[in-house]
Amino acid sequence: MRNEKLRDCFWIILAGALAALTLRPFQDTPLIDDWTYAWAVEWLLKHSQLRMLDWCIHINPVHVVWGWLFCLPAGFSFVALRLSTFVSAVACVCGVYAVLRELEVSRRDALIGAAVLGLNPIFFFLAISFMTDVPFLALTVWAAWAMVRALRERSNGWLVAASALAALARGVR
Repeated sequence: MRNEKLRDCFWIILAGALAALTLRPFQDTPLIDDWTYAWAVEWLLKHSQLRMLDWCIHINPVHVVWGWLFCLPAGFSFVALRLSTFVSAVACVCGVYAVLRELEVSRRDALIGAAVLGLNPIFFFLAISFMTDVPFLALTVWAAWAMVRALRERSNGWLVAASALAALARGVR
């Protein structure tokens, strides 16, 4: 059963990689208004200080640090930032599959559920930006998975993990 879940997540990751290779969405240019979040990442890279633009709607340190991690190897670029969100998107789709399987949904229906999210045009479009929506959803989905595990196993460890993931999600959005 565990090997089946890992294999299915591998296929989800492979499908995401094939979509990225086919569509080549990682361009070094801002998309929508993700430049507002990117500014904070660039500032952190240059000055080692966490700052947000004054007119930014919300403080999102987790999102900024996530983007910063992807920019560390080669420096600031929208390609790295878009890649960071794309990784979150693939993790989110795998997370939906994992939650559904944890709730004892059939393998077929869990894969359909994951595909419904992954192929949703809004999700698909936001997955190649540096907007906060997809990373927030990914962390929320994995927090839900950990919570389901905590309840099923009556585990304090999973409850702590669920709380930590929920807190990280709050730090994104």
